[in-house]
Amino acid sequence: MPGHGPILELLGDAGVHTDTINTRHLWVLRKADIARAMTLGLPRNLRALAQAMRDLKAHDLTYVNTAVILDFLLASLVTRRAIIVHVREIPTGMALKIIRMLLRCAKAQVIFNSYATRDAFALPDSQRQAVIYNGAYGPDEAPQRVDITGRPLNILCIGRLNAWKGQEVLIEACALLDPEMRAKLSVRIVGGVYKTQTHFRDTLIDRIAQHGLEQTIQMIDFVDNPESEYATADVVVVPSTLPEPFGRVAIEAMAQGAAVIASNHGGLREIVVDAETGALIAPGDAGALARALEAYLQKSQMAAEQGAAGRTRFLDEFTQEICDTRLVAALN
Repeated sequence: MPGHGPILELLGDAGVHTDTINTRHLWVLRKADIARAMTLGLPRNLRALAQAMRDLKAHDLTYVNTAVILDFLLASLVTRRAIIVHVREIPTGMALKIIRMLLRCAKAQVIFNSYATRDAFALPDSQRQAVIYNGAYGPDEAPQRVDITGRPLNILCIGRLNAWKGQEVLIEACALLDPEMRAKLSVRIVGGVYKTQTHFRDTLIDRIAQHGLEQTIQMIDFVDNPESEYATADVVVVPSTLPEPFGRVAIEAMAQGAAVIASNHGGLREIVVDAETGALIAPGDAGALARALEAYLQKSQMAAEQGAAGRTRFLDEFTQEICDTRLVAALN
C-alpha cells in the first residue's frame, strides 16, 4: 500500500497482511508532469522502477489498481513477470498512447471498469481482458420516496469541484428555468476541491450570485459520509462534460432509490437507462438539463418511480458483492 489509510483497517479485519510504502516514490503518469518526469524527475522515477522490479520478483501475483502507475508497467516489461492491471480511467492525448502501448507490450491481463473505458484503449482482442463494473454498498432498504406535490424537488450534485464535473452546467440550467419553476427546486452542490484549487469553488459561487440563485442553490463542503445527502435527494445530477470512466455517483444514487440525470457519454450511459431509471442528456447542454428538471417538476410521481427502478437495477448489476464475485472469477 502507498500509505496509511482507512483501507488498511478493512484489510486487517479481513486477516490480510499488508506492507505500507509511504516513504517510497511511485512513478505516476500525470499529463501535466510528463516533461518533468523524463527530465528532473527521472532519477526518482528510475529508483521507483528498480523497486517495482524487486516487488514483482518477490511476489507470485501483482495486481495494479490503476493504470497510471508506470513503474509497475515498465517493470513488467523488463522482468517479463505477469501483472493484472485494473483500468479505471480514460486518459487523453499522449497519456492514453503511453498507457495503451505499455499495456500491450507488457501483455498484461486488463480489467476495465466499463465498456467505455475498454473502447477508449482499444486493446487487441487477443489480449486477456474483461469488463467488470464497479460496485457500491447500499442500504438494506432504500428510503421511502413519495411524489413531490406541495414541496420542492430536491436535487443533488455531488463530487469533486473541477473543470469537467459539470457543476457549472447545473447552475446554468437552473438559471434557464422559468422563475415559477425554479421556485420549486432545492439544489445542493456538495464537494471539495483538490488541494489548493479553490478557484473552482469561487467560480461556482460567483455564477450562483450572478444569476441570483442563492435561494435555489446551496454550496456544501466535502462530506465524509454522503449517505444522508443521497437519502434526501429526489434526483441526483451527474452533468460531467468529459466522459466518466464509470460513474460511481450514479450507482450510489440508485442504491438509495434516487432518479439520476446524467451526461450521455462514457460509463454513465451504461448505468442510467433513459426514461426508466433517469434521464440521459447531451454533455454540457444546460438547456437539455433544464428541460429534464422541468419534466420532473411537471410529473410529481416520476422521480419516485424512476428511483425505484434504479434501485432494482442497482441490486441486479452494481452491488459490491456482484463486483467482488465477478472480479474473483476474472482473476481465476
